[in-house]
Amino acid sequence: MNTIDSPDTTPTGSYSPPVDKLLTYGEPDVINAASWPNYLELGLTAEHIPALIHMATNKELDFADFKSIEAGAPIHAWRTLGQLQAVEAVEPLLTLFDRAEDNEWVAEEVPETFGLIGPQALPMLEAYLTDRTHKEWSRINVSTGVKAIGIRWPDARLASIAILSKLLENSAPDETDFNSFLVTDLIGLKAKEAAPVIEQAFKDDRIDLSIPGDWDDVRERLDLLSTEEVE
Repeated sequence: MNTIDSPDTTPTGSYSPPVDKLLTYGEPDVINAASWPNYLELGLTAEHIPALIHMATNKELDFADFKSIEAGAPIHAWRTLGQLQAVEAVEPLLTLFDRAEDNEWVAEEVPETFGLIGPQALPMLEAYLTDRTHKEWSRINVSTGVKAIGIRWPDARLASIAILSKLLENSAPDETDFNSFLVTDLIGLKAKEAAPVIEQAFKDDRIDLSIPGDWDDVRERLDLLSTEEVE
């Protein structure tokens, strides 16, 4: 993973304009990426990416009282990085999944940020996902980022499906949660192409049926109307 040049001990008030505006932007709403405010209207551009990466991953802000106005700054920062399609932010943002595994904002929004950044993020997400030293739930959330890219960028759909299919095909039997959410991500991509791999995972008993349902449920959700479509 790339490191961030600025130390995490940088005082929150030391960000220069217009990045400092995110410290007082206010409490973020829980909304999907399509409805995020246009942060670029603040005058934020590619030259501000290093400072935005620092703000998004600033441990000092992690411990800010969530009732304080500064607490939302990392969220506003990663949203801005997504809108700037800042590929250089992908690896620093991936560190948040290990550091803040239980943070719902990270789990819900950083994958959407990857979706905005686009297909250039896929190799880094794939490398993270294939590294089993990362916690299972962190990998589950990152796989959602692969799905988000495939949905937002039609030209990257097949590449996203290929990554998730390969992960499912090579997954361990004891990774049932991970495997099951891979299936739900593939369903989200309408990945009929992955049907043989998904079916084999069910046959190998590597899926928790409470998550995507059984194979018949998945076939219906993928609109596979005949057995020929999965052969």
